[in-house]
Amino acid sequence: MKKQMITMMVAAAAVMTSTVATAQLNFGGRAGLNLANQVGDVEEASILPSFYVGAALQLDLGDKLFLAPELNFSIKGASDKSKTSTTIAGTTVETEYDAKIKTSYIEVPINIGFRLGDKLQVKAGPYIGLLMGANYSGDYTSTSSGPGGSVTVSESIDEDFKEFYNGTDFGINVGLAFQTESGFGVEARLTQGLSNLADPDLETDDKISNQVISVGVFYMLGN
Repeated sequence: MKKQMITMMVAAAAVMTSTVATAQLNFGGRAGLNLANQVGDVEEASILPSFYVGAALQLDLGDKLFLAPELNFSIKGASDKSKTSTTIAGTTVETEYDAKIKTSYIEVPINIGFRLGDKLQVKAGPYIGLLMGANYSGDYTSTSSGPGGSVTVSESIDEDFKEFYNGTDFGINVGLAFQTESGFGVEARLTQGLSNLADPDLETDDKISNQVISVGVFYMLGN
């Protein structure tokens, strides 16, 4: 699957190179909000708000069809919050856990776009990402309350988790964009990872992938 994805992106890059000399070329920037999560063999993961920022090209291949490669810096990951309370023999133990895993990528999506009218666009295509860093941080609090009073224990964690992650991520994305004649636009996108995030050297059967809903703005020059 990974080799097929890379082959697709190389082929798309070849198409871009062969058409750039004759096609209308627009360049711009993009930025916005990521609602990131990790899905698969993972428990209690929830959405982590983060961001993306990058550069984009539009290469017209016809009146409606265009090639849209990008170079993005994107923060992904997930959050994990839990709170439990247990009472045994008159003593109540309350635990609260708030953790986040943040992964940063340099990503190259190569999308094919199609214009639905003058302003509405649909885009879809593969992406590949290079892992730049992975950080795990969280706060743990445990409070025991009973006839003799209460005791609270707190602990904070902040660790580099890059060694536990696959160095590359690849997948597909699909989205809608609304671009005005001035070049300004808004867009929404779903990005689904297809690779396993766990480092291949780890002895685990867990399969975890990135999933991100993105909402943002962009501006294209040359319109």
